[in-house]
Amino acid sequence: MIIIASSNEDGTFYVETKSLDGETNLKTRNLQDDLKKLQIGGEKGKYTFSEFKCKANVEAPNANLHSLNGSISFKGNGESEDSSRSLSLKNVAFRGMSLRNTEWVVGMVMYTGK
Repeated sequence: MIIIASSNEDGTFYVETKSLDGETNLKTRNLQDDLKKLQIGGEKGKYTFSEFKCKANVEAPNANLHSLNGSISFKGNGESEDSSRSLSLKNVAFRGMSLRNTEWVVGMVMYTGK
């Protein structure tokens, strides 16, 4: 899942990957920098969910948990052009990760199958 919003104001979220790689320490993940402007209700940010549209292009699913190549294009609040930004492993949460020390996240599913 590409995380597009987090309950933490600085755009961080924390995951535990114990069920994927056996490690029990928390790992810090972050929203893609420009997505930090996205806030529910639009009170703090440039974008609101009602106006936000996005499209992701990511590599095909694979067993490598240590890299991700992809990009996300988005626009909102009347912008005429899409803003395309790169994604990294730090911007996603995989199935099997447990969310910790973060009240909630909002995400977009990357792989849904055929």
